Amino acid sequence: MYSLQPLENGSTTSKYASLGRPQKMRLFTEQWKEGELVMPMQPHESLVGDTILLGDFGLARKAGTPVALKLQSPATYCAPERLHGVDPSFASDMWSYMCLFFELYTTACLFPGSGYTSVVSSMVNTLGPLPVSWKGTYYARAACDTAWYDQDRQLEPTTALKAKIMRLRPDISAMELELVMSILRQGLSYHPEHRLMAAQLLEDASFKALMGIYGF
Repeated sequence: MYSLQPLENGSTTSKYASLGRPQKMRLFTEQWKEGELVMPMQPHESLVGDTILLGDFGLARKAGTPVALKLQSPATYCAPERLHGVDPSFASDMWSYMCLFFELYTTACLFPGSGYTSVVSSMVNTLGPLPVSWKGTYYARAACDTAWYDQDRQLEPTTALKAKIMRLRPDISAMELELVMSILRQGLSYHPEHRLMAAQLLEDASFKALMGIYGF
């Protein structure tokens, strides 16, 4: 976030005249109160100050710090182990990053849902059953579905990860599809210890090749 130069007139009307009116959209979540998504402002260059701040909105934690509330909002980016009583970690951050990676690549949410339960169902429909060792530890407020942990459950061909990508990116080549699948498979392992870390991702051959295709 960057600072703004003081406005001569501090009234709300004058601020709207200089910065424009906020563009807002209601968020539908299971949180304790309603919220809105607000589009960032684009003020004139002359109003931008010299101070830049990094804001964590009270969510950042030192690695290894136990927390009472394991869940993360929004639910669509929450790593599955956090829904089963596990503290946040760099690995859960990587899960969230992979959800964003998919969204930027396809313009669609990887695990859509209105709350944690529907999001987990979307995970299982996309990636397959959750680890059976997690059964009985579901941490979210709503009841879980025991079918999530059924190791004999078969993926529906239309909802599997590869099918989602091909449907959302029909122009993708076979080579590029394999690169994207390789990245997502390594970052979306249910077991946190099996996920790529950030430094490993930057050195991953598939990630480098995909970035090269797009000039990064």
